Amino acid sequence: MSQSHAHDHGHDHDHDHDHDHTPTVTSANERKVLLSFFLIFGFMVVEAVGGVLSGSLALLADAGHMLTDAAALALAYAAFRFGRRAADSKRTFGYLRFEVIAGFLNAVT
Repeated sequence: MSQSHAHDHGHDHDHDHDHDHTPTVTSANERKVLLSFFLIFGFMVVEAVGGVLSGSLALLADAGHMLTDAAALALAYAAFRFGRRAADSKRTFGYLRFEVIAGFLNAVT
């Protein structure tokens, strides 16, 4: 027994399907990600050196974790930079898909 019903799409908010839904990446965002990368990377180096000098496996393990965080930030920064490139005949969406791929890789790792 199948039911069919009419769906009324008459509600009061505006649907503008022609505008761009991609978030805006500003140079301020890029600077923050780059600054975060350098901070995390710097702390990672300090922890790795401290772990080696003190023989602390906990510090070395945390340095390894911070290495993955630094790699994720570096990947995000690279995606921001590539994403700025304009669309061309081969890449009609432009290079914004690099940001999507970078997000996917960060999620997978």
